Amino acid sequence: MAVSVEAVWDELAHTLQLDRCVIGAYVAAGSEIETAGLMRKLAGQGHSLALPVTEPHGHSILFRSYAPGDKLVKGGFGMMEPEGTQA
Repeated sequence: MAVSVEAVWDELAHTLQLDRCVIGAYVAAGSEIETAGLMRKLAGQGHSLALPVTEPHGHSILFRSYAPGDKLVKGGFGMMEPEGTQA
């Protein structure tokens, strides 16, 4: 029986007794595990979300804030990422 990503989150949050927190996620592409439903659930539970953005080679990974429904733009490697105006 397949287990949903949302069910895995529920178990993890319960085990770790997580309160509201900032969670790094990604927008799925191709054959990657779908994350849109989980991100909606997390935002609905009061968590803040952040998505990675592509930076020039040699820079540290950077995350920008994201809420389901925010506009995304195509970044490096074809990844969908928050606009440069996001915190």
